[in-house]
Amino acid sequence: MKLKLIERQSGREFNTFAKISVTSKGTFYINSKAVEKLKPKEEDKVSFFQDEEDNQKWYILISKAGYIKLKPKDPKKDNSAQLNMSDIAKKVVDSFHHVGTKSLKFKLLDPIEYSGNHFYPLQVIKESINMEIPDPNGPANN
Repeated sequence: MKLKLIERQSGREFNTFAKISVTSKGTFYINSKAVEKLKPKEEDKVSFFQDEEDNQKWYILISKAGYIKLKPKDPKKDNSAQLNMSDIAKKVVDSFHHVGTKSLKFKLLDPIEYSGNHFYPLQVIKESINMEIPDPNGPANN
């Protein structure tokens, strides 16, 4: 037999990609990697966009015309950010038919250019989805 010690990873070491989590209560948690990728300036605000042709495709735009400032919680310790927007969070969560209290998680992808702006696509992390699909035949009749 040959045994190998499996090292543990702290949450910070495991947090290797830009991620955004959305709670059912309306909070967006943006990890430090995502904040770094978005590169917000002091006056910048966040806007969310949904693809009209695919309602599960979401995008973030950082601009002066957004609706809420994106600022790190404590830049000296942690560059992550938190946004409270229950109306937007509900639309995002509902578009995936997500139920329960578990956060819906997204990977923040590299920006794409559209109409002269840089939009950051949100790619859902499928393992975070908790769906409740109703039975099309209704409850079983016995």
